[in-house]
Amino acid sequence: MGSQDWSPGRAAIGLAMVLGSTGAWAAPAGYVQYRVIAGETLASIGAQYLRTPTLWRELQSLNNIVDPQQLTPGSIVKLPRRLLRPAGMAVARVEFVQGATTASRPAGKAEQAPTPLAAGDAVTEGARLSVPEHGYLRLKLADGSVVRVLADSDVELKRLRGKRPGNSYQSVIQVNKGKVESEVAPQPKGRTFEVQAPGAVASVRGTRFDVAVGQDGQTYAAVTEGTVLMKPRASRKNGTTALMAAGQGAVFDGKGKLHSRQSLPDAPDLSTLQHDFEDPSAFTLSMAPLARAGSRYEVRIARDENLHKVLRNGVFSEQVKFAVLENGDYTLGVRVINPDGLAGPEARHTIRVHAKNRAGLATSDGAPVERP
Repeated sequence: MGSQDWSPGRAAIGLAMVLGSTGAWAAPAGYVQYRVIAGETLASIGAQYLRTPTLWRELQSLNNIVDPQQLTPGSIVKLPRRLLRPAGMAVARVEFVQGATTASRPAGKAEQAPTPLAAGDAVTEGARLSVPEHGYLRLKLADGSVVRVLADSDVELKRLRGKRPGNSYQSVIQVNKGKVESEVAPQPKGRTFEVQAPGAVASVRGTRFDVAVGQDGQTYAAVTEGTVLMKPRASRKNGTTALMAAGQGAVFDGKGKLHSRQSLPDAPDLSTLQHDFEDPSAFTLSMAPLARAGSRYEVRIARDENLHKVLRNGVFSEQVKFAVLENGDYTLGVRVINPDGLAGPEARHTIRVHAKNRAGLATSDGAPVERP
């Protein structure tokens, strides 16, 4: 029973089996008792059983455990019932995080102070995710879907459930601010995958798309693969809907009224961009002038060619400027955002940073910059 087993409901079922076979050692009121299995840690137990997995530190204090990484097989760990997640609640895993990204639980849901997230952490429904400026978060859901939360975003995992073990899932993500990109794994009939925004809801099955929320509550949805059905959030039955295929997007205002539906802008031409950069203080890039007034570039820089480990991301007019990058090879991903806020397909470009005279500099996340 390792922390990598994501079968919905397995945690609650396994816990019930352990408790049911150990009736001689009843737990104090408000607690259940768990018998440790070889190889488990407090973090893995928290990932399996707690509504907020990062609260395994509370288990350490409650049980007077000196080393949370070295638990004695067969020993007993008390788990507060108020922290246990319901049966069927699925776990999402942090695959990559950049910047001071945190998870918290809003008031009324076992309020929790913001906790820094790291790769490998588990999060469950009810978690509110805050990604700072130039930060980035990549989550993998229990059904294999991938959710990417971009810089300066506020997102809540409203529902992560499995109706039956290994079968249909319910995933509902609320975007309060910023942008979320999703790669939705195909699932059996009956599954739910929704991205909610203040004015509209995007419902999908087997697709790639992104949803962004503007300061005025407008919702922008762009589809890369498959289809997405956008509906007004307040009156889904009576409002105007937009069914979009790949290459299409739609804009809803903050009250759920369809503002426009249109084709997405083309991918930018990056063939004339330089490959080598030497800048001791920052990463700067001059992009080609945009054809339509009011358009912008959405830019990200990653360590890998698939853009899974994004170190920098942001939106710019033509002059791109990021905090200093370490020497090395990177992949640049660029999309055009049209004046209505819809982003088109992404173009990619490889770059190499080999700046000189960098003694004493550090990256924006505090890591020292390697010297040439």
